[in-house]
Amino acid sequence: IAGMLLSQLVEGFLTNPDGNKQLQRQVFLYYGTFWRSMITMFEITFANWAPACRLLLDNVGEGFGLFFLVYRCAIGFAVLAVIQAVFIQQTMKTAQQDVEFMMRQKSNEKAKLILRLQSIFKAVDESGDGYVCWEEFEPHLSDPNMKLMLSTLEIDMKDIRTVFQLMDDGDGLLTVEEFTTGVLSLKGSA
Repeated sequence: IAGMLLSQLVEGFLTNPDGNKQLQRQVFLYYGTFWRSMITMFEITFANWAPACRLLLDNVGEGFGLFFLVYRCAIGFAVLAVIQAVFIQQTMKTAQQDVEFMMRQKSNEKAKLILRLQSIFKAVDESGDGYVCWEEFEPHLSDPNMKLMLSTLEIDMKDIRTVFQLMDDGDGLLTVEEFTTGVLSLKGSA
């Protein structure tokens, strides 16, 4: 559209019988036909816009300077806005993927911890009845795996009896569900 407008605006200059033929020829080479104007506008938009602007500014009229400044700013801001929108969209998409990845990661970590806790519970449940009393639990506190798990959860060995009682529902026995739920809630608050 801008190319057609420029072609129309310079028509009076090109058809002036008293005008400088050399300058008219130069202006014609840039703006004399529809396709010449389109190629010039393409150059103005994506390449060196100064020669095409200076030709009209210096030889036809200074008003063309304003036309080119407005055109370049409008195109520049439009392109910048599109680039910014694409960048923001990609950033938000990546951030969303990061959140989903972190949620999957946390879920996987929780599942691994539950499996590990269940295997520890089975090792502590020497009778195999699905219940662990304090008397069964206490001897395993010297086990390096148990010490490592408790230190990972930031449970102090001197507080372990209180922690056992907190996980217990009051019957003096821990089930695998009470044990895993209790340890997970401790890990969540640690």
